[in-house]
Amino acid sequence: MKKAVSILLSFLLFISMTVSIFASTDVDNSVLIDNLLEDRAELIAQGKYDKLDIIDKQLEVLGVKKLTPQEVEELNKDDVVPYITKPVSNNVTWLSSRQDYTYNGTTYEIQTLIAQPNQNNSNLKIIGSRALASTYKWKAGAMNAISVLAEATYGELTGMSRVFTVYDTLNGMISGITRTTEISAAEIVYSYAHTTTASFKYIKVKGEADDKQHLAYISTKGTTAIGYQYPQFIYSGGTVEPNIIQGSRTINTTPDGYNSNLEAVKAYVKGISKKVWVENVKITGIETKSVSHIYPVCPEFLAQIY
Repeated sequence: MKKAVSILLSFLLFISMTVSIFASTDVDNSVLIDNLLEDRAELIAQGKYDKLDIIDKQLEVLGVKKLTPQEVEELNKDDVVPYITKPVSNNVTWLSSRQDYTYNGTTYEIQTLIAQPNQNNSNLKIIGSRALASTYKWKAGAMNAISVLAEATYGELTGMSRVFTVYDTLNGMISGITRTTEISAAEIVYSYAHTTTASFKYIKVKGEADDKQHLAYISTKGTTAIGYQYPQFIYSGGTVEPNIIQGSRTINTTPDGYNSNLEAVKAYVKGISKKVWVENVKITGIETKSVSHIYPVCPEFLAQIY
């Protein structure tokens, strides 16, 4: 699936060299845009900022543009709360796209603003590290090395629970390790980075001026990159020396209804503003010891992103 998406995006990027593509379009590119934004969030969580440019170019082809601080400020004017820091440009990337959506015979125009962090500090990004050690013997396939559990404010959460055993993290790196191999004196050094992608949907009836837009839907999703390193452990068959084994896992947690045009329009028709957030992400390590309990930002409006 991702290979097919990549081929399609490459074709679109080629076409864009000769054809102008505007931010407002009747073509529904939502799935392609969401896939690219997820890839973008993974690169940010992994610290691979030098690889963002190619994704940003593909997003531009699909009608997604980066906003200037002045454009963000204009959209933020109705959300002013004096004690909240305003969005700034040096730590958050704001992306905007427009999409027409017909519901119950009426066509609406949806402007979606997406906020993601960059390499600077932001409340959209949480990083940390912790070292844990085992206290007893256990089998490699029976002890968890990494466990991630996430909760959302609404509905189901894709990727809400992921578990990797010690065997999962070692398989293919050390010969002779099986699920039943007994391991003791293990130490694992964890590092983690959690990235929040925040979506704000402004809606108006098609043809109305932008000052009629209403912020009807706010949602977030999470991307958690976890690195692990085994400085040392002892197993039946030998001892692994320091700094031999290291790896990483990246987990996406997406609430049911994240970035949904349908749910946004329904909220607009009802005259309400609906929120769907990833509320917390719990990371545990060896012997179910806590690595971190993350509470991502749950924004009520634009100004709470900084």
